[in-house]
Amino acid sequence: MAEDEQPGIRETEHKQAATREPVPATEINRTGVRDVQATTVIIKRGNAQNVNGERLTMERSAARSIDARSVQMDRSAAARLNSERVVLQGSSASQISAHELRMVRSQAGFLSAQQAHLESSRVFVLAGHAEGDVHTVLTLPSAAVLGAAFGAGIAIVTALIRLAFRKG
Repeated sequence: MAEDEQPGIRETEHKQAATREPVPATEINRTGVRDVQATTVIIKRGNAQNVNGERLTMERSAARSIDARSVQMDRSAAARLNSERVVLQGSSASQISAHELRMVRSQAGFLSAQQAHLESSRVFVLAGHAEGDVHTVLTLPSAAVLGAAFGAGIAIVTALIRLAFRKG
């Protein structure tokens, strides 16, 4: 096994996609960590509870909470993701808040984005503007209507139950 494939956490250099200039990075490889805070974070086949940084790259990994300026996920998962720019490829997230987002063959529970481009992806609730191959179960307005209808249904059932017990 090559040295860069050894499990653990190490400081390394990562070449930025735009400039190809190497920058210092914290790499997490095949291990789990609680909190990570670094300018550039790379997680390969690992997991983290909380990740904070400027740039995050994940490959076959998972994180509970992510706050980063730029996030790229490949076959990875996150519970909560907050970022300016996000790219998901074959990944999933429960809750995403982003300025710009691109999803390819990915899934999200709740998505809030100013600009989103979806390709063969599914979103349960969408708040914002999306283009491309968009498959949403609920938009924010339809979710509000469904919530109001559900609330009204609960109120009616509660009133009927109280009425039935009051007469008896």
